[in-house]
Amino acid sequence: MRKYLIIIISAVLALTFFLLISANLPIEKMDNISAENNIVWALYTDIFTNGGIIIYGTGNQKFTENYIELAQKMKSTFRLKNIKIAPDTSITIDDIKKYSLLILGTYRSNGLIKQFKNKFPVELSETQFVFIKNEYGNQKDIITFIIPNPLNAKKYMLVHTGNNEKFVSQKIKFELLNDLIITRNHQTLLTAPLSYDKKGNWWIDDKNIRNYQRNFRLLKEDENFKYVLMTDGEDKIDIEEISNLNSENLNKLITFFNGRINPEKTLVNLYTNFEDKGLITLNTTLAHIDQNGKDVHVISNEWISGNDFRVIAQVLINENLDNPKSEFLERGFAMYFSDNWRGKGYKYWAARLFKSENVPDLDVLFDKNKSTYESDFIVDPLSGAFVDFIIDELGKDKFISRYAEWEPDKSELNHFKTKWISYLKSLAHKYQNEIEADRKNFNIDIPKFLKGFNFAHEGYDIHNGYLSRTAYQSLEKLISLNVNSIAVNPFTSMRNGKELEPLAFWRSPHTENDQSMIYLAYAAEELGLVFLMKPHIYLHRSWPGGIEMSSKEEWDKFIDGYYRWIRHYAIISEMYNIPILCVGNELSKATLQDEDKWIAMFDKLRKIYSGKLVYGANWGNEFEKLTFWNHLDYIGISNYYPISKDLNPTDEELLKGASDVLDKIEEVQRKYNKQVIFTEAGFRSSTAPWQSSFEKDKKLQDSTFTSQVRSYEVFYKAAYERDWLAGIFWWKWPSYMNKGGDPHHDLYTPNDKLIENVVRKWYGKNWK
Repeated sequence: MRKYLIIIISAVLALTFFLLISANLPIEKMDNISAENNIVWALYTDIFTNGGIIIYGTGNQKFTENYIELAQKMKSTFRLKNIKIAPDTSITIDDIKKYSLLILGTYRSNGLIKQFKNKFPVELSETQFVFIKNEYGNQKDIITFIIPNPLNAKKYMLVHTGNNEKFVSQKIKFELLNDLIITRNHQTLLTAPLSYDKKGNWWIDDKNIRNYQRNFRLLKEDENFKYVLMTDGEDKIDIEEISNLNSENLNKLITFFNGRINPEKTLVNLYTNFEDKGLITLNTTLAHIDQNGKDVHVISNEWISGNDFRVIAQVLINENLDNPKSEFLERGFAMYFSDNWRGKGYKYWAARLFKSENVPDLDVLFDKNKSTYESDFIVDPLSGAFVDFIIDELGKDKFISRYAEWEPDKSELNHFKTKWISYLKSLAHKYQNEIEADRKNFNIDIPKFLKGFNFAHEGYDIHNGYLSRTAYQSLEKLISLNVNSIAVNPFTSMRNGKELEPLAFWRSPHTENDQSMIYLAYAAEELGLVFLMKPHIYLHRSWPGGIEMSSKEEWDKFIDGYYRWIRHYAIISEMYNIPILCVGNELSKATLQDEDKWIAMFDKLRKIYSGKLVYGANWGNEFEKLTFWNHLDYIGISNYYPISKDLNPTDEELLKGASDVLDKIEEVQRKYNKQVIFTEAGFRSSTAPWQSSFEKDKKLQDSTFTSQVRSYEVFYKAAYERDWLAGIFWWKWPSYMNKGGDPHHDLYTPNDKLIENVVRKWYGKNWK
């Protein structure tokens, strides 16, 4: 249930309808709750479950209609029918006690803000607001925060206010990333987490306040570009290299247009890490264009850079040409002026896609709806390659004249098809030696035993999820347990496992997005950890084994769509040197339908990905019946076999049960003579986790954690002498270290529990 609610909330925050209906995670209960990862969710969960009221200010009649319109937009965004909209003058004490409230207005216009001002974490007046002695008097300064409802600790109060009525009534930052956020012109200046208890008492977590305003500083300015550093870490940015590259590419663009463009000065906002870029802009991509269509925001540091001129070219093209009808052409024309996309350039990756037989038909690429479900790592380089091709075919003047209105139909695209394939073939020939060398030199340095954990995005947001500082700290703690590898879990979702639907890529900054994978690949390498890419399909109130199509035709379409989705992660894994790819998890009905199609899929993946392949079969029927293991590098299993049916077994009985399970797995291993990886295994900190991790009564909590310790201990002991075992990835370890350790939880994680010592001891041994 937690995942469902969290992703619903992320969808609301990110204005993404698909996520709103697509996944699932239960809410946890704690006596003392760190709102850094709970109060936002608690507010929206309460509104989702019990309703709420959006209350707009009426004190300035000139802007009342603006507030009503804003409130209606909020209600529409939440897609919840039981949110009411009401003026501040109509709200009673009983309303305040009964509901969670979303309060819109200024100190002057909304009476509730005046009424409760002494309960707020900010000092408000008619001309400014003050937060922790910092004064905010700019007319475009806005503060949005959530606190427990002062009249009912089980309810919550979101306040959206600022200094200027017009500006406050224009927009609310739905994508609230923290419990308190201060923005100027909708750009984040400061975020702060808040903690609270069940009585409604709250306090600011001073140690985790992020004050970005003090970092903003000008690095360089010339006639064409202004470079502003938005985060700390100036030493990580080579501003001269960035400046020279942009100036050089700008000259190429001006030359292309025969000097007929007069570029305006471009503001380039530079960030040294994904987390801060996401918190400030709500966008974690390597580079993007601001909502004003003119300023660009770019990641740049010592290991990765989004400064490939693509987004700058997009800004300059948009300033000088009409917006095109074709998104594919728009992407491609900007890419055309970028020589170093993803380090190698778009032509190199277009060549690799062609050589590996992963080029979609042109009518798919030109179809906005269809291309949404194609990997950006396919569409982007092919868009640049197509524009390069079509400029050669038409000439640049004719291409420019057709650019805005051209929407080629299928017949016109078929006219170019043969020449387009010839163009791609020539690229493949040009880059053949480089491609072969890169595949030969691909990193597959894998230790003989993978001492691993599934590393989970369990802050559920930017500031405490995969992209965060706390994620890196969490990995450092894992290493202290003698862990040498992590499995990282990007997700997609299906609303109904019995109905076909395209598998989407999660692009929201709040989720396990592509940037998360890229960052963790870097972090893992820096920390000496082996990275296992392990994508998942999530079903609301079900699991991947619940996917069940009604006919062979539907199964064929599902598997084709699955390949389109999984190859995205194969390309990322190839591009960022990730040594192992798990090609699926617990698809217990899908894999048994047509193993030949799965085998063909594995062979196709090997054409684009140079690392090792494993599949994580579900324990029991799927694992014992699958026969495609010879086409993979490892046999994989989500090993949740029960090791005892008894409520109170002895240690000897538990050890025998664990040994029997391993004997059963070994029977499959011997048949195929492949090493086995437990892509998942785990025991909850519940009373009898050995009965099954999915025991029916999960209320049997073990506040001493001793049952979890006993389960891990016997499992390690039984597994230690099995030389066919290549690794264990326990389920699971959180990116946010406040997860775990609470005696009221029966979570899998060993974090802050006695089980840490067991993991440290056994992973410290020399496994065969």
